Amino acid sequence: MVGALAAVGVGAALVVSGPAYAAGPALRSAPVRIFKKTRDFASCEKAGAWAQANPVGTTKWVFGIDWTAPQVSKFGDTWEADSIGTPVFRSGQSSITVTIPRWKNMTSADRAAVAGFNSAVLAHEQGHIEIAEKHVAGLPKKVPLGGFGPTRAAALQDLKNVEEGWRRAVEEQIQALQDEYDTETDHGRDQHKVGGDDVVLNCPQR
Repeated sequence: MVGALAAVGVGAALVVSGPAYAAGPALRSAPVRIFKKTRDFASCEKAGAWAQANPVGTTKWVFGIDWTAPQVSKFGDTWEADSIGTPVFRSGQSSITVTIPRWKNMTSADRAAVAGFNSAVLAHEQGHIEIAEKHVAGLPKKVPLGGFGPTRAAALQDLKNVEEGWRRAVEEQIQALQDEYDTETDHGRDQHKVGGDDVVLNCPQR
């Protein structure tokens, strides 16, 4: 669950394209942070019922663009401001949070069930990170954009608006992919549909 192009330019359609991508820590500028928190329950069964009705993991993915300093020029009565952006998946600012259920008098079988559950949650949330990574990897390495106006200040403001619009468009694309992933997998409860273990707490028989 989440809390996040071929054509470039003003009014251009943004279409994902690019080479095959293999997600993984080796491609990240910094590790994705993982936070764990605990939640107490009366029993394994109570924890399992809660997990089926509530999100047990969340992912924060962060996408950004590093822009060069604007180059400003004037042609007749029109000013133009240009910059080049480098799309970046900010892995060091991205994070995963998982909730670890616990209850009193846990047996070794209980702890094993929780360990399997937590592993499935983490795998599902890592899928969210990889979706963002894959999308950013498919973007152009360099994004040239321009802004125009009757004055220097107007051209710079137009460029700023174009840059922000491009960033928002990419974020919306990534979020749409995240929503599709959660819909298909029911937030991990049907993770087997994309290959993986379902996010289900399988309580040991008593």
